Amino acid sequence: MMTERELSRRARHRLAVLRHVEEVSGSVAAGSDAGIADLENTLGLVRDKPFAGQENPWADSVQQEMLSRITDVAHTLAT
Repeated sequence: MMTERELSRRARHRLAVLRHVEEVSGSVAAGSDAGIADLENTLGLVRDKPFAGQENPWADSVQQEMLSRITDVAHTLAT
């Protein structure tokens, strides 16, 4: 079982990735080809469902938001 410190570190990392996706998504929407490469690199950081294998009721809404954004990025790259 992970410590609260480790869980907090992982959550901060995942939120940082999401913030990066938001920034890059804006570039893609504006027509920047560089944004596509950034999205591909960011999506490459995804390894599993956020908080997979952990029972963290507090993370349910964060987890759903992460899944939605990951799906949005994959859709953007596919189209």
